[in-house]
Amino acid sequence: MRAYLPEGVPNFVTKEGLEALKAELKSLEDERSKVGDNYIMGNFIEAKMKLLIGRINSAVEVDLSKANKDTVSFGAWVRFNGRVVRIVGVDEADVDKGLISFISPLAKSLMGKKAGDVIGLKGSEKITVEKVSFEPMPLTQVVREKPSFSSLRAEPGNPASEIATIKEEPMQAELP
Repeated sequence: MRAYLPEGVPNFVTKEGLEALKAELKSLEDERSKVGDNYIMGNFIEAKMKLLIGRINSAVEVDLSKANKDTVSFGAWVRFNGRVVRIVGVDEADVDKGLISFISPLAKSLMGKKAGDVIGLKGSEKITVEKVSFEPMPLTQVVREKPSFSSLRAEPGNPASEIATIKEEPMQAELP
């Protein structure tokens, strides 16, 4: 299953993202050649390849060299409230690695902003844009931790599921 891309929205990708899609296609082609007579697996791989080829064919690689370097736009690394994210295409997005889709609410809020701009969110929470860069910056990793049972209190509406926390140490950007 491919990441969601609303109908009519261009399939923007970074150079690295397009390379990753092509590498994924090559991997699927290799996998397909190894399934032999297993037509069920072959059909499954063919279906995945068809979706991927459609996504590659619709890809619009964004030339980051033409971006306004002071303004948040597609492909930018953005530091806000002590965290760093990069705005990327839907197939590149991985929030656990600090890569957010350009169609996400956070990315939409950041687009067009400059260092020093403050964005009001629901309630009293605010985002302060600290830095915009088109050169790699260490991304903030989101770590999903399961709490210990002793730290959970039984409360109505608390299913005791995963809790996402922000790990404050930066990680190196892993570009595909």
